[in-house]
Amino acid sequence: MSNSLRKARSDRKRRRRPTLIERDGNVCHYCKRPPEQVARRQLTEDHVIPRVMGGPNALWNIVLACFACGQRKGHRLPTCCCPVCERAVAIFAATPRTTEVA
Repeated sequence: MSNSLRKARSDRKRRRRPTLIERDGNVCHYCKRPPEQVARRQLTEDHVIPRVMGGPNALWNIVLACFACGQRKGHRLPTCCCPVCERAVAIFAATPRTTEVA
């Protein structure tokens, strides 16, 4: 990855972080623990609809998660039925996707 692309991605995450903290309350979306109580003392960004499943890099599809919960969820849909996850799944399901025919 080029340095300019890496810098642009880092800048985007830095601008997005305060919005996620305000919305999610600076706790892990899945286990509700604050950063001080999780391994590595940090929360990462997790895509509700994983990128490998076509999930977009949009705020409605990103939540804060501790490393353990993010690893446990992996590239699967979340098992919780909270409003944030239900909304993300509903938006994604309603979004038309193009399929290429070879």
